[in-house]
This record gives sequence, C-alpha cells and structure tokens, in this order.
Amino acid sequence: MRRYGLLIFFALLIVYLSFPTKNYYWDGLSFAQDIEDGNVGPWYLHPNHLLYTPLGQQLWLAANAAGLNLRALTVLQILSMVTGAATAAVLFCIFLELGTSGYVASCMALVFAFSAAWWKFATDANSYVASTFFLTLCVWLLVRKPRSTALTLGIVLSAAMLLHQLAALFFPAAVLALWTRGKDESLGHRLKEIGMFTLAAGIPTVGLYVLVFYIRNDLFTVGKLLRWVVEHSQDASFSFSLPRNIWVSTLSSIRLVLGGNLRMVLEQRSPVSIVAGAALIVSLVLLITRLVQAPPKSLTPMREEVRRLLPVLVVWCGTYAVFLVFWLPRNTFYRLFYLPGLILLCTPFLSAPKSKYNRLALAVSALFLLNFGFHIYPQTKIEANPNLLIAAEMSSIWQPGDVVYGDVLNSDNKAIRYFNPQVQWKEVWGRAYTSQIETSFKEAGTVWFDSVAFAEFSHRDAELQSWLGTHGRVGETYEFPVGGHVVGFVRLEERK
Repeated sequence: MRRYGLLIFFALLIVYLSFPTKNYYWDGLSFAQDIEDGNVGPWYLHPNHLLYTPLGQQLWLAANAAGLNLRALTVLQILSMVTGAATAAVLFCIFLELGTSGYVASCMALVFAFSAAWWKFATDANSYVASTFFLTLCVWLLVRKPRSTALTLGIVLSAAMLLHQLAALFFPAAVLALWTRGKDESLGHRLKEIGMFTLAAGIPTVGLYVLVFYIRNDLFTVGKLLRWVVEHSQDASFSFSLPRNIWVSTLSSIRLVLGGNLRMVLEQRSPVSIVAGAALIVSLVLLITRLVQAPPKSLTPMREEVRRLLPVLVVWCGTYAVFLVFWLPRNTFYRLFYLPGLILLCTPFLSAPKSKYNRLALAVSALFLLNFGFHIYPQTKIEANPNLLIAAEMSSIWQPGDVVYGDVLNSDNKAIRYFNPQVQWKEVWGRAYTSQIETSFKEAGTVWFDSVAFAEFSHRDAELQSWLGTHGRVGETYEFPVGGHVVGFVRLEERK
C-alpha cells in the first residue's frame, strides 16, 4: 500500500508543474534576484529563513551546470513543487500508520494537496513549503514502525528550522510525541530521548546562526545576536486587539483551505474556469444527494495510534494558532506550518471502509474544482499579475544598459526588475542623490526613475529641486494603475 505514496507524489508533481503561478510572492522574487545577482544582499542569509536562499542558489547553479538554463525563480518554484508533492505523499503514509484505509489516506492527502493556500504556494517561490515538508516528515518518523531515533528526529527538525524559523514552534509538539511514545519506558529513558532530540535539533541550528552572525558582524554580543535572530520588517508586529485578531484569524484559516477570486475569473472569462464551475456544481449536487441517501455515521471507535497522537496534534495546531492570533493573523501562508496537523485532526471523524457512495472522493473533487477553477488556474495567467504586464511593456522601452532607479519599499518594482534583466537597477532608499544620477548619465547615458518616488523626493528635497532647475529635466513618463495606486517610471534627461 505504501507504494501508492510514490504514485500520489508523481501525480501531484505533474499537476503542480502543469500550473505554475504567475502571481508571484514578492519575497520569492527577492530570493531569486539575490541568487542571480550573486551577492549577499538582505535576503541571502536572512535569519527568518537562514539556509533557503543558499539552498536555492546551489540548485540554480547545478541546474545551469547541467545545461538547463533556468532562471532562479523557476528553480525555486520547482523546489516548492517537489517538496509540496512530497509533503502530501508523507501525509498519506502517516494516515496509513494511524490505521486508516488506503482510500481515506489517499483522499485526505489530496484534500491537503489541493487546499487553496498550499496549492498556491506549492507552485510559487517561498521557504514555507520546504520547511513544512520537514515538519511533516518529522511527524511520520515519530509515528512509523520501527521507531526512528531521537537523533534523526532532531536533525530533521533542524532542517525545517533552518529553512524557516517558524518551524521552531513545532518543538513542544515533538517533545510531547517523544514523551507519549515512550510510555512503556522508564522516566530516565524518556528524558534521555528528549534531551538527545533537543541537542540534535538545537546544536546545528543555534551553531549555524551564531556562525553566520559572527561572520557578518565585527562586534559579537548576545544581545545583538538575539535582535538579529528575531529581525523582521518594519510593518510587522504583534497585535493585541483580540476580537479583531480572532475574526481575522478565522477568515485566514478558511482561506487556508478554500480559495477563489470571482472578480479575476469574470475578468478573464476563461473557458477552463467555466468548465470547472459547471463540474463543481455537478459534484456538489451528487455529494449532497449521497449525504441525504446515507448520512455520515457517528464517530467510530478511536484507534490507539490516533488516541496517542491526538494530544500532539492539538499542541501542534494550538501552538501555531495561538501565536498567529497575535502575530500577523492576516498572513494565511504562515498557517501552512500546521495545515498537515489540521488535516490529521480529521482522522477520528473518518470511517475506514470505502462505501459505494464515495462521499469523501466527491468532497475531494469539489475542493479540487473550486480551488482549481477559481483560485489556481486564474493565477497562472499573466493578467493575474499586473506587474508582469508592466514589466513586458517597459521591456520594449528600456534598452540594454539603461539605468533604472527603483524604490526598494515598493514591492511592485521587484517583479518589474526581475523580468527586465537587461537594465542596471539601482536601489533607492528614501532619497535621490543627484551625484549618483550624474554618474549614471556619464556611465550609461539613459536614466530612469520610479515616477511615484521621484515625485515625492522632488517635492520635499530642496537639493533635488535645485538640480532639476539647473542640470536636469523630466522626460517621457509611463504610468500604470495597479489596484488603488500607480506604478510608473520617468526618464531623466541631462541639460547640456
């Protein structure tokens, strides 16, 4: 039966490879840009995801050495696809270890794989999917027979934490799992197992963080190290508005499984989405009919394996859920770290045998059709990402060697920059320095500037105003509406 795990892996990998997203996560674009630039920029060794970009760089170099000639973004997407499909296959194996039938295990693995947020990020460049794969692998090692050693478990958790530090919130659940699986052992043996696991997970993780910080900083202090470890963007912080946060968390949890953008679907008028919508209606009608014909039975007796794992799953999901009530509850993608646990929590409610009604399979079909037709497929089109349209438009205007000054605080610029590798992109941090612009005129001749940033800077920067009056002038401008704001670029010309 376990060989079907490989079938699930390859089937899902084909699905993921067939529909890569074009609505890119902006962090992924930053990772890919740093990899291709070959520099140790702010995202290369970032404490939030310490080894993700170095791993992506090595995979990108290996792919190009093999003659594949892939861009870094594509390599990172493939990494997500492989680990995303592998996570579903491992989840299938966990369900089998818990005593469920192959039918139930397959259906629940597909429910996970076709959940809206997982499916989207499994086709995008991000560190969450690969990290969650190692967390799920850790759960499988905890429940499988024969038992895996605490040393192996610790190393696997360390890999998850080094890909993204939020994986550390799984630690309490792992300790509880080690404690409960050793219920027939002595107290000393259980403590020894937990201690070995803690050291195996902690030494590589903490050691590498300390080493990276030591290399990057002249002055080493514990305080500076800790501040670096918890570094985050300026717009990210804890929030203690509890009623609002609980409501936002609830909506975020729903979006974790169910997705869709009706406005985008209507704008695209894609026949694929129309067919998926029609098939969804048929699936729902059949599902409702069969639920009426044969209502689900009451809970079946809970198997010992499930009973033992249930507290671990509650701690796993509860730890993340409580933390994310206070830390950026709107960010659905952070909830990917405990999505496998949520799926496993359904085990006590699932009957083992397959019936002629196939209600579970119909539910999987409905989930697939909903998320594919109204969430995933529309995002595979370039129209789903206005920045790609802008990048394509500017690509026909910018010439190789042109210099473009882009506001680093504008995430729209990341896609425009990445898909215009022929220009020299210079980052602007809150101000335009006229000396840099003059140097660019001498070296490149043609200079462009983020039009929104330039308008802001020239309004409040007296030096820039003076320079425009005597040495430069504004030339042609291209601006594009994106949502409720404008993205554009203006050409600067030097007065002769």
